[in-house]
Amino acid sequence: MKSHRSGFTLVEMLAVLAIMALLMALVGPPLLSSLRAARLTQATQMVLDQFSMARQVATSKNRVVEVRFYRLTSPDAGLSDPAVCALQSFELQDDGSATPVGKVSWLPGGVICDSGATLSPVLAAGRAKQWTSADPQVRLPRVNTQYSAWAIRLRPDGSTDLPAGSSWFLTLHTGSDGDNLDTLPSNFSLVQFDPWTGLSLLYRP
Repeated sequence: MKSHRSGFTLVEMLAVLAIMALLMALVGPPLLSSLRAARLTQATQMVLDQFSMARQVATSKNRVVEVRFYRLTSPDAGLSDPAVCALQSFELQDDGSATPVGKVSWLPGGVICDSGATLSPVLAAGRAKQWTSADPQVRLPRVNTQYSAWAIRLRPDGSTDLPAGSSWFLTLHTGSDGDNLDTLPSNFSLVQFDPWTGLSLLYRP
């Protein structure tokens, strides 16, 4: 007797593919939205952790610590235009030099810090980092020196060099929403900084 080989017919395969396509169409958008929200939460926590660590180093070592926000192009984040998508802390020495406190923190999955004064006044033009002979521009992985930076300093008593009497905050959102926005996008997070204490607070819609 001849054995019969079992398998899928073309019609059955097309039916399975149609069902899979339908399921992807139904499940895909909510899943993508959840993934973006998770990345935004992770990025915001990275900013909070960076400032918390910088403040702890400043108060424990009686040093000024500078948190730098890097505006650069990050291929890993899928960004073609420069955006603020990384940050790093530096301990400032008596001779004016700066020692890194940990490695560069890269914001995940296309999340950026808006660079405009409307949504991120803490990154206003007046806080642009000025390089000196004692504190030259450092080379970063992937981008070398192809970046600009903004800086916020935390003093040994835990306070910042941000002027008092103003509302200092930073807005994070997905890079696909654009940059230097005038209004808040649909999905965002906001980190507010207290200039007196150096503490940071998270706000989510």
